Amino acid sequence: MEALVSKILGSTLKKFINGFNKEMLSLQIMKGTAQVKDFELNPEALQELMSLPTNLEVISAKCTELNIKVPYMNLKREPITFSLERLDLHLREPDTVKPMPSTLAQSVIGKKGVSEKAEKMDMLRGVKLEVKECHMTLETMARDPFHPERRPGLKIDVENMVVQSANAKWEAVSDLTQTQFFDKEQNVGLLYKLMKISSITISSIMGSGDTPVPIIEGLPIEIRILTQFDGKTNLWKSSALEAVFEELNFSLTQGKWQRLAELSLALRDCFAREIPASEAVTIEGQDLRANKLSYGLTLHRFVIEFLKGQQGGDEGFTFFGFGLSLTLSPERLITYIIKDLGGRGQDQPVQCWESLMETTVSAITFRERKPSADKEPQYLRLLAQNTEKRDDAFTSENGSLVTARVMHRTKVEGDEATQRRVPTVEAHVSMHGAQVVFDKAGVEGPLLVDRRGSARAGL
Repeated sequence: MEALVSKILGSTLKKFINGFNKEMLSLQIMKGTAQVKDFELNPEALQELMSLPTNLEVISAKCTELNIKVPYMNLKREPITFSLERLDLHLREPDTVKPMPSTLAQSVIGKKGVSEKAEKMDMLRGVKLEVKECHMTLETMARDPFHPERRPGLKIDVENMVVQSANAKWEAVSDLTQTQFFDKEQNVGLLYKLMKISSITISSIMGSGDTPVPIIEGLPIEIRILTQFDGKTNLWKSSALEAVFEELNFSLTQGKWQRLAELSLALRDCFAREIPASEAVTIEGQDLRANKLSYGLTLHRFVIEFLKGQQGGDEGFTFFGFGLSLTLSPERLITYIIKDLGGRGQDQPVQCWESLMETTVSAITFRERKPSADKEPQYLRLLAQNTEKRDDAFTSENGSLVTARVMHRTKVEGDEATQRRVPTVEAHVSMHGAQVVFDKAGVEGPLLVDRRGSARAGL
């Protein structure tokens, strides 16, 4: 077992640590501990492991100290623990977007010995990661010709991060035998990973020399990662990431709002760039090249202040509520049906790529921070949920006030006339039990918005 552990650690660290050799590894196998100090991680291997799109490139990844604890007497039940003292990451949007790396996937495919490979994969999947301190800088490309030094981005500071295996209820477990799930019908394995961070601070930056402006400060966060892997080959198939805030509070002044708007546009342009096709990694006729990722955000409670103190007083707006859930799904190839509205021919199927955003909100209120004194109490909330009426028109199927679904389509096949008939953006928004106030008058009822932007309200 000691030989297997040493082999696994050596081969794994060699892939992820630049210039790794056995002399760098201080291994006390009888105590089940190992240590590596002052090293740089392999950016390409880290990029592939994180499934990070090459729209952002890992420029550098440095670590001060890595401590490894190996329960070699009970590896099938207890996780190997990697503890990092400090990790510094630098991500940047490259001038030229490269294909996704596939070095790790190729190395796994090339391994011989099915039982050894499966045992190795189980050990690596059960790894527990502890990071005391992590600092990450993310920069997008300079797009303003008048200000080439402006590279909008983020600075993220993390304290006390723990990543460990979980069960299907997202409960952290230390017994690895309780974390193995297999879907026989689809022939896929399921891996649940839970990341808990005691404090995260996210700031906006406008270049390498810019002073970071905090967006959120010192909040705890939980990140849930569900990974699917092939039941036969053990290769990764897809991942879903969800960030969960128990409570989110932040304030947006006009200056912060402008910075956030510029940052949002820069990130949109960054991720809109096409990733070139790479040489496909195939096994038994399956194309394993495409990354299938989805992202989610859950806010149990949130309070957001807009345009606070514009005139030095209490002016501005407050937006607060409960139960916000947001999901972003990646592009996938679909067949869109163009309906023959004139009845002169047949419906026309067209292939295109479609991404999807879905969101629900259980309850929200939008109000002025300092409303006019002459307004009646029932009209102080500019937008709120009416909880008094109980008829069907005021009740949604999932109990949420707002449900929205937005689809974005690109790369439509066909001539220009055909492309014009496929909507680039299609949105469906419904509000149930809403009360909207215009000056001193209120409008109540369910609200539906179709993809053309028109709206209707039941009064």
